[in-house]
Amino acid sequence: VGDMQDKHFFQHNLAMVTPAVEVPTKEARAVLPTHVPMRSVVAQTAQIARLIDALHRSDVPAMAAAMEADGIIEPARFHLMPYLAEVRSAAKAVGAHAVVISGAGPTLCAVCDHEESARHAAAAMAEVYLSRGIDAIGRCVPISAEGARVHALA
Repeated sequence: VGDMQDKHFFQHNLAMVTPAVEVPTKEARAVLPTHVPMRSVVAQTAQIARLIDALHRSDVPAMAAAMEADGIIEPARFHLMPYLAEVRSAAKAVGAHAVVISGAGPTLCAVCDHEESARHAAAAMAEVYLSRGIDAIGRCVPISAEGARVHALA
């Protein structure tokens, strides 16, 4: 794979929005299907393969398409994420490549080309909630090639 810092993907930024809504992880897990048709599993596995391939090739549009092609988890949790469709549209209108649920939610994550587009996407996503009377925090974060780190407490 080589030096991951050289990968094009790590030159991108994420826009995150966290609305002031509660989505308990236990509830988010409870809505997931206990049985999934083989056709859906095959399609989902193909999307994971496409995502991994896109990451290795630093093909952000292909990665974004694979991220949004979730046919199992997101459809089951969609109703728990208020205004997800509107947030996705708002972020894409200002240049985001993809908007997905981060973990169990309610935070949503958008993949953007650079810090400026991520700032615009974060603001646009937050505005969807704010305009509907729901507090929300939008933020822009760089993608880290380092992964998790442990820091000593002072």
